Amino acid sequence: MHEVSEADEILRTLQLDWSSEEVLLQDACGRILAENIVSDRPLPPCDCAAVKGIAIAREALGKQKKFLLQGVQPMGYPPISLMDAQGCLEIAKGAVLPDGCDMVIPQEEIDLLDGYYCLNDQFDGPQDKHVLFMGGDYEEGDILACQGQELTPALVGLCALVGCSELPVIAKVPVVLVGTGNSLVSVKESPKNYQLRRSNTYAAAAALVQQGIFEVEYRQLKFNSENAVAQMEALLEEKGIIILCGGHSHGLFDYLPAVLDHVQAKVLIHGINMKPDSSFVYAEKDGLPIFALPGNPVALMAGLCRFVIPHLWRCFGRTQESPKALALVKSVKPHSASVSFLAVKKQWGQEGVKADALAFDDPLSSRALAQCNGVVEIPPGEEERSSEEYYSYYSWDYSS
Repeated sequence: MHEVSEADEILRTLQLDWSSEEVLLQDACGRILAENIVSDRPLPPCDCAAVKGIAIAREALGKQKKFLLQGVQPMGYPPISLMDAQGCLEIAKGAVLPDGCDMVIPQEEIDLLDGYYCLNDQFDGPQDKHVLFMGGDYEEGDILACQGQELTPALVGLCALVGCSELPVIAKVPVVLVGTGNSLVSVKESPKNYQLRRSNTYAAAAALVQQGIFEVEYRQLKFNSENAVAQMEALLEEKGIIILCGGHSHGLFDYLPAVLDHVQAKVLIHGINMKPDSSFVYAEKDGLPIFALPGNPVALMAGLCRFVIPHLWRCFGRTQESPKALALVKSVKPHSASVSFLAVKKQWGQEGVKADALAFDDPLSSRALAQCNGVVEIPPGEEERSSEEYYSYYSWDYSS
């Protein structure tokens, strides 16, 4: 049995090989960058107006408060020239700064009178804030997005801005999700009163698919069957990450260690000191990781989102961010000797977002799973945990 911190240290040794592929820009959203994206030119590519107004020569400001209109500088056209420093040019927001101009005055600070733009009482003095200077955001060769970043809609647009019609992304990583246990039947079947429809594999698959990098296959395995070892060997031949959902424990019906021993897999973690279920296994065979998660629905999702997904992400170059921290709606009593993962529902109120702890210790806690967004990690102790304290929050709801 390992402590949570020890399990993290072991999982940090996990290494995975991955490949990349090119996808069209319009198909890239949600995928993961396989290489850094660099700017092919400065951004902005020229000095341009940040607001609509007039462009002038700054040197004229100390001599006059009105400027003769000499022309218009629209957006998307090459710069025109200011004829003399006493004049001005109307300029559109985003337009290139005209030749001879080095300042923009917004339209709110000027009035047009008889062909002259005059400064009004709202004029805020000479400032550079209304000009976007060439290279102010990025210089040529600057990194715009890093390998391991998810391509969001905004990032896709930025890549288009620097001429990337195709993007290098990490090829979908194969994951074999394996339903285990004699009590499970197909979703389409009518179960007996002592059976359950297979649900954990679908919940886990949904959490994996929304990461944008995993390609999931479903399999079924019965550990107490005569061909359990052959089934595991067949799973290893598929050359994907193996995640077993349920079907193991620490007692009489824990067949997993014997099966892993037969296929010569190296077991690195067998149990983590955590609640609601300590049944977590991490093993390796020929460089391929094998994870086994408990059958308790909440414990399974907690193990997946707290341990499996973050450490897989690290292998693909994504820097692990610190988890979000949430305060609880009400105080809770922690387990005296084990880390507790409480299923919580996020609530928005006047004090911000808080976590409302739900029932989590029922092995068939489908109600808790349906209502919650994730789990909070509560350290062990004897004292009640205050609702004013903040705890690490791990979500399986992508929107939260």
